[in-house]
Formats: sequence, C-alpha cells, structure tokens
Amino acid sequence: MITTEKYLITEDSELSYYVCAQDQTSPAEHYAVMVSTTDTDTDSFVTVWEETLSRGASATRNSRAQGAWYKRVIDLKETLCTGVIKVYE
Repeated sequence: MITTEKYLITEDSELSYYVCAQDQTSPAEHYAVMVSTTDTDTDSFVTVWEETLSRGASATRNSRAQGAWYKRVIDLKETLCTGVIKVYE
C-alpha cells in the first residue's frame, strides 16, 4: 500500500510496473499515475492511468492472501519528453 507520494523522474517513453491488491483488508485499492512536464506542484500533474484493484474471486473473507499480480505498461510518448511521474493513492 502506498502511504506517501512517490516520484520518478525519467526520460523514458514507457512506464512498466507490477501491481496487486494487498489483501482482504484492502480489497479495493485505487491508485493513479500522474505526469507533469514542468515541476512537482500538485496542479501541474495530469492523470494518464488510474484503476481500482480487487482481491479476486479466489480470496476468501478475512484472507490475508494477496490478489493476483498484473503487469501494467503505460505509453508516455504523447504525454511527455522528460518529466516527473507521480504515483498517487
């Protein structure tokens, strides 16, 4: 679970990562990937991807088992040349 803002400064045109819902205690985790081509001011960011994860059908009530892991690949070519990426929960 992300509890603080995370930043990545990159010149890459693609962002790839793996993500999963933590467990039954956090079955509907929502997050967003936001980019800025200027600075780290909150108003400078635009959302390029967001989703709500579920724990999956195989998890049972009060289960501490993680949800399934998913690979995400976000194409940033149209969004930035060099910029700051913020992961927001």
